[in-house]
Amino acid sequence: MSKLTELLDEISSGEVVRARFSDVCDYVRGVTYKKDQEVTSCTLGGIKLLRANNITVGSNTLNFDDVKCVSPEVKVSERQKLSAGDILICAGSGSREHVGKVAFIEEGMPYTFGGFMAVIRTSDDLRSRYFYHVLSSGLFKSYLQTALTSTTINNLSARIMANFTFPLPPLKVQQEIVQMLDAFTDLEQSLVSELELRTTQMSEYIDDIFENLDAESTTLGSVGKFTRGSSLQKKDFVDSGIPCMHYGQVFTQYGLSTKNTVAFVTTQFAAGKRTMKPGDLFVATTSENDEDLGKAVAWLGHEEVVVGTDAYIYSHDLDPKFVSYFFASSSFQLQKRRFITGTKVRRISDKAMSTFEIKVPAREVQQDIVTQLDAFEALIQSIEQEISLRRKQYEFYRDELLRFTPRET
Repeated sequence: MSKLTELLDEISSGEVVRARFSDVCDYVRGVTYKKDQEVTSCTLGGIKLLRANNITVGSNTLNFDDVKCVSPEVKVSERQKLSAGDILICAGSGSREHVGKVAFIEEGMPYTFGGFMAVIRTSDDLRSRYFYHVLSSGLFKSYLQTALTSTTINNLSARIMANFTFPLPPLKVQQEIVQMLDAFTDLEQSLVSELELRTTQMSEYIDDIFENLDAESTTLGSVGKFTRGSSLQKKDFVDSGIPCMHYGQVFTQYGLSTKNTVAFVTTQFAAGKRTMKPGDLFVATTSENDEDLGKAVAWLGHEEVVVGTDAYIYSHDLDPKFVSYFFASSSFQLQKRRFITGTKVRRISDKAMSTFEIKVPAREVQQDIVTQLDAFEALIQSIEQEISLRRKQYEFYRDELLRFTPRET
């Protein structure tokens, strides 16, 4: 008999009740502050503040990207300071998928949380780590789908949370469920750490190759041509038809090359539009941040692809993946910095990129470089696939372990 079967038998024969959130949890909303109370550094008494972007969707883990600091004059109560065992939850967002995402606070930390966030603290009858798994489950997501209406989509209020009910087994069973599920999350986190390491190594390898390449320098404009795309909006997409690429998809749904697109337009719409031919690069020239600006995707498919106006088509006679790897290198990134324009929306022009220097070795050397870097990329993709499989495995066992019929309290 498997450990899962044994645990399910124990749950089914145990005393399980249906608990109401308001009876076993405390819900604390975050700190409100004005824009002019933000400070650039926390070193001089500033307070570190977590927001919705600091919870990673999918993995339900904390990240410390773009942590805000606020003035020590901002009022922060003791209840609004993060403690070990807290569950941090996104209580308000302009995006429906972010509302209700959670992260578990392993240990106390000198952070507070913003007004669109909340912290959940549990009673003695409810292990906070068990409840974290409940809030990560389909049970809670299903509740939010019915509880959040068009007028409350951006606000997960205390009233909405108060009415959430969930199965509450004895503390011993809660702990056993936690131990089993944490084994999966720990494995996933080790894979995530491995992915971060390999990704960093690949970036360093790319930089080393292009910095030390023994070849004559030329410019992107001398070995290729930039052509702006045509008008293309998301409302123009259809389920199948002529392949198209939109800049908004490139940062999240494409790597450095692809043989397939995730979007299509009709034959009628594609007529007369500018297209990318096999071997060309899609270059995103609009972004909300400098890092993503200029991301290139080599098109390795066999059809022509309609390209939107917030991108350029780079046509050339080089190895397509060699060029896309160059666009990912520090050599390209350093050259683009002084040509970036715009404030909230950042842009770079074809005229500027045409002046960027690139070392171009013989074709066979380009192909050898691509072979080396492709091996790195394949390793990274295999780790990403393993993470995806382990996450699905966790979700399956989590939902199995939480699928019991409790009696009402």
